[in-house]
Amino acid sequence: EKGDATAIAQRENLLHPRRLQQKMKGLVRALLETCRRSPENRLLLDAVLVGCGAFGGSAKDLAQPFVDSINGADMLFDTTKDQINFFVLPTPQPEDSTLDSLTYP
Repeated sequence: EKGDATAIAQRENLLHPRRLQQKMKGLVRALLETCRRSPENRLLLDAVLVGCGAFGGSAKDLAQPFVDSINGADMLFDTTKDQINFFVLPTPQPEDSTLDSLTYP
């Protein structure tokens, strides 16, 4: 029984959107830090989320956490030159995902 509970908890952690957010935020932060080493550099990022795979779940469930993953004051985007393009497949419905609250380009 204890093994079952442990396995269930590990599976839930594996499929939780927080895992996707942690990986995305760490990757983008590393790219930003590298870009900031030279003033003429800019970040141009195409971020693609396929609705199934390593993170499990569906595009409907993961789209908003994916978009929100790099939203925050600790991400030092230069809004005059950095650009992020999101692609989510299958495309979520408007009620499932929004870009309205984003603080980055």
